[in-house]
Parts: sequence; C-alpha cells; structure tokens
Amino acid sequence: MIHCLALPIFLSVLPAVPLFESLHGWTHPVFAALILPTVIQASRHAGSTSWVRPLLVGGFLALILGWSLGHALENELLEIGLTIAGSILLVVGHVINYRHHRACKNPKHHHHPMLEKVVDKTGGVLLCLIIYPAFTGLLMAQSYSEGSKQTDEDMILNSIETFFDGMRMSDSSMIRPLLAQNAKLFGVGPNREGVISARWSEFDGFLNAVGTPKDAIWNEQVGNVVIHKEGDLATAWMDFVFYRGGELSHCGVNVIHFARESSGWKMFSLGDTRKTDCAEMAAMYPIQEETHIHR
Repeated sequence: MIHCLALPIFLSVLPAVPLFESLHGWTHPVFAALILPTVIQASRHAGSTSWVRPLLVGGFLALILGWSLGHALENELLEIGLTIAGSILLVVGHVINYRHHRACKNPKHHHHPMLEKVVDKTGGVLLCLIIYPAFTGLLMAQSYSEGSKQTDEDMILNSIETFFDGMRMSDSSMIRPLLAQNAKLFGVGPNREGVISARWSEFDGFLNAVGTPKDAIWNEQVGNVVIHKEGDLATAWMDFVFYRGGELSHCGVNVIHFARESSGWKMFSLGDTRKTDCAEMAAMYPIQEETHIHR
C-alpha cells in the first residue's frame, strides 16, 4: 500500500522539476518497471481473492497501453485516459487486497500488522491521498505540455515583433537572423492585367529597401494573430495596417510560415494581401509606441 500512496505523490510534483521535460518520454516505462515487482508481489499474496489479480494486471497493462498507444498515435488524451484508468484499477486492487489481508485468519499468509493498524485508523484519508495526486499529477503533466507549446508561440510572436521593429528602425540586420536560408516573399493580388495571382520574390530587394535610410518611417501594426503549430512547422496569420511616415498607406492580411531549425524558429516565407480601403482596420490597429502586435 505504501508504494501506491508514495508513487502518485511523487508523480504529482515531478512536472515541476525542470529535468522532467527531457525525461518525459521515459516516465511511463520507468514507473512501469518500478510498479511491476509490486504487482507481482501483491498478486502472489492475493490468496483466494479472485478480483485482485485481474485488477492489478489490468491496471498495469492499461499503463503500458497508455504509454505505447499514446506515443504511437500521438494522442495525449488517449494516454491520459488509459493512465488514469490503470491507476484506478491498481488502487482498487490494492484496497481489495488490503481488506482481504485484514480479514484473513490464516496464520500461513503473509501480512503487515503494523501498517494495517495505521491504515485502519486513517484509511479514508489515505485513499483520498492516493487517488487525488494521481489525477493532479496527470493534469500537471498535461499543463506542462501546454506550457511548452505556449513557449513556442511566444518565440514566434517575438520573431514577428522583431521583424517589424527592424522595418520601423530601417535596420535590416535585425531581420536577417529571423529568416531561413532561401526564404521567399509572396503577394496575392491582381497583376497589371487585373488577373489575380501569387507573385514570388527574393528577400534581398525587401531587405535593401528596409535598410535604406528614410524620412517616412515604416510602421506596420498587426492584430488578430492566429498561430497554428504541428511539430517543427508553424503558420502565423494576422491582420495588418501599414503606416508610412505616420500616414495610413494600406492594409490586408499577412501569413508567415516558420520552420523550427537547430537555432530556433525561422521564417521561410512571408506573404500578404493588400487593399487601400482601410478605415475600419486603422481604427482597430492604430500606431502603438511600445509594440507592433495588438493583443
């Protein structure tokens, strides 16, 4: 019963340890290896209590399936659900086993009289302490995973902010480190013949224009930023209003594609649409002094 209490408590505080991120993929197999001997030992001494062995074995298998299927299918909810189910089965199995040992009068059976006296007095409290940390530990692990995703979003937002800072300050050296090799620009709109098309161009011309000293400062304000991320690929979609020398120039939508490289998130394409009927968007996204991103 002790390991059943101590293990969930340990799991509940584990996500708060920085090292947990690097070891997260090994958490299930490590603790499965720690749980296995106790499941075997408890099953051996289950006696005639027919439900104990199926509960303990089923709980252990649910933990293994939660880890293997959750990772194979990249389904976090499946992993959490099976882990919770396995934890409950293990707890129930141990409780039934404990009750059997407490009631058993066979002197040949192995029991734990000192522990049974303690549990007998505080059984309800111990059961709550067993189940509650198991749930909170799993929820903390999920929260930690979400925290990692938020960190990626913050990095992407910081890149967007730095990009527009470089435009405003006419400093192309601020923008170059944000770009992947062979990054491209594209625009979607009518060409000279009025035909809607996508037009691709190199970043060099844009960077030269940014780095050229100018009296009319380029100031691009963005808002309604939506970031989608899957693995090492991310896309940021946003409204924008472009001001030249403090005067409204044009507006539209930006879409920026990011790839996670060894040095961080890099932009490998940036595209936009443009229109001049921008009074409504300008009212939503006026010039801000501290930031370009309206939140």
